[in-house]
Amino acid sequence: MSEFLLNRRPGMDVSYIPQHDGTFVIKHSTDGDALRFTLDQNKALANHDDGYVSSAREMRRVAYIPDPVILMWRQEGIDVFDPEHSDAVNKKLNSSEWRHLRTAPGSL
Repeated sequence: MSEFLLNRRPGMDVSYIPQHDGTFVIKHSTDGDALRFTLDQNKALANHDDGYVSSAREMRRVAYIPDPVILMWRQEGIDVFDPEHSDAVNKKLNSSEWRHLRTAPGSL
């Protein structure tokens, strides 16, 4: 069966694969080089202006979570888009294991 690209984002492609029985499969393909590039960008942002996104210092970007990590956490039961999961997301972002997702110093 043919595979159709649905979405291409940094670090991941999402494809749709129709099946013979009328169902379909959604396939997520991770690009390790793009993911490493994203993490390198996060590190650079963390070392530049403490995460502030403008010279006026009115807004701060504290983290960037790539799509493959969002999916991984979702499989663990943590939905980064659900406000009720914010404590679990903050705990992950504050851990040393996920420190390279942070783009500003401090803790959440």
